[in-house]
Formats: sequence, C-alpha cells, structure tokens
Amino acid sequence: MGVSEPVAGDGFNPDFFAQRIAKLETDVDMLRSDMVDVKTRLAVAESNIKDMREDISAIKSNTTWILRLIIGGIVGALLTFIIQGGVQ
Repeated sequence: MGVSEPVAGDGFNPDFFAQRIAKLETDVDMLRSDMVDVKTRLAVAESNIKDMREDISAIKSNTTWILRLIIGGIVGALLTFIIQGGVQ
C-alpha cells in the first residue's frame, strides 16, 4: 500500500492521520460486514449438513428394509421350491 509520509513542513500533518483513521474505520466496517455474511453462510451450511445427514439416515433405513425384503423373497422362493419337491 502506498502510504504517503505523515510529515509536513512542521513535522505533523493532522489531515494524514484523519484520512488514515477514516480508512481504517471503513476497513473495520467492511470486515464486520464480511463477518456477518460469513456467519450467515455458516449457519445455512450447518443447516444443510443437518438435513443431508437426516436424508442419509433415511436412505440407510430404506436400504436396510429393501435388503430384508429381497433376502426374504429369495428365502421364500427357495422354501417353496424345496416344499414342492425340488428338481425331479
């Protein structure tokens, strides 16, 4: 950053310091605004992650029941095949 020297003919330039303070205040305000934005985005992301975890849990539960139904169907078909006499 190109900052001019604060020294004038008498060794003190109040305008320089006033400008620097104003710029620093502006920078702090921008940082605060950015922090609010980041906090908002973080809250949204955390909420989305929670929803995704719930969805994954539901998918796991459904997959477990689908697997049980498939295995039950295979076992039922085998029992039916065996009860009817198998291969003759």
